[in-house]
Amino acid sequence: MKVGIMQPYFLPYIGYWQLIEAVDTFVILDDVNYINRGWINRNIIKVANTQKWITVPINGASQNKLICDLGIKEDLGWREKMLKTIKHSYRSEINFQPTYELFEEIMVECSGNLSKFLHKSIIAMCESLCIKTKIIASSRIYPKGNLRGASRIIDICKRLEATEYINLTNGSKLYNYDQFKESNITLHIMKEHGTMGGQSNNRPSRKTYSILHTLMYEKVDKQFLLENH
Repeated sequence: MKVGIMQPYFLPYIGYWQLIEAVDTFVILDDVNYINRGWINRNIIKVANTQKWITVPINGASQNKLICDLGIKEDLGWREKMLKTIKHSYRSEINFQPTYELFEEIMVECSGNLSKFLHKSIIAMCESLCIKTKIIASSRIYPKGNLRGASRIIDICKRLEATEYINLTNGSKLYNYDQFKESNITLHIMKEHGTMGGQSNNRPSRKTYSILHTLMYEKVDKQFLLENH
């Protein structure tokens, strides 16, 4: 059983989806503290060949609160503005129509609890990418108690009877192979490779931008995910 565990992010870059595709069960770690100015409720797109943040506004955002306890601001004016920004920025790209329609479907659910929305958006994107991985939220299934860091990750893996824990490149700084080995779990660090074709045409590294940006330019399916990491 291969398991991946990550915090929920708003339409994260392609490596996040490659990780989900690589595991049997993916756990959304949403009962940890929110990170201000991180990637949980915002991401980067391209506007006039420059980077621009798109952000889901949160009520009372604080690093002292858990992700699963935060709510999205009810005023939907920001949502319409975001949709217009995406439309204006990408309307001439080859895959604009299907990608924009998917984005519209995702944003319809953008209200209420932040974690629940991010969970729904991850599932919707996985369905679009034909990813069949089981996705669960830690807050609804695995109470964390006093566990932190690697101890929490290992506990979740044990509950799932995982034999392998897979993480992205940054995980190499967070976890120790021996910690997992002691629990009969093999730690794998998945390295993401490749940059978006045609960098001379202002198409930068896929790691820089939201999956939304990548989808506008390329047909992303299961085979693409497998070939590009």
